[in-house]
Amino acid sequence: MFFLSGIIAPTDAFVQPEKVQEAAEEEEEENESSEEVEEVPSEAEEEDNEEDEIIDEDMKEKKLKLKEMGVEPGAPDELDELKMRADESKEQYRLRVMMIKNKHKRLYKKMMESRHRRRKEASRLESKRQSLEKSAKQEKKNKSKIHSGGLRVK
Repeated sequence: MFFLSGIIAPTDAFVQPEKVQEAAEEEEEENESSEEVEEVPSEAEEEDNEEDEIIDEDMKEKKLKLKEMGVEPGAPDELDELKMRADESKEQYRLRVMMIKNKHKRLYKKMMESRHRRRKEASRLESKRQSLEKSAKQEKKNKSKIHSGGLRVK
């Protein structure tokens, strides 16, 4: 269907399948009962009534949604001074790094990588030392149990 500006509205052009089926059934009933004369509202009046009912239902749903919606007063966020200071120092550091001249950036990067490597090595050695101390302690316990015949001697 063509939607001409102002002549046919898009909502009028689309006919729902239920309405088409209802209209077909009504036409069949009219053909069968052509002998009987009854005052039946015209199709236009029925469609208007159906549209009014649909609009009323939509309005009721919208009113219910509006009642459910609401605005509650908010509470101010708690400010964490330590976190703010840490974030500020990180930002300052990042800006300082950005200010390094391009010809010095490779050197700075290499310095930071070596610093990171040294820290990593130190932490690795620390964990290795702790595991050795733990195993030495365990061996000492086992030796004391063996020499004392199962009894611990201090």
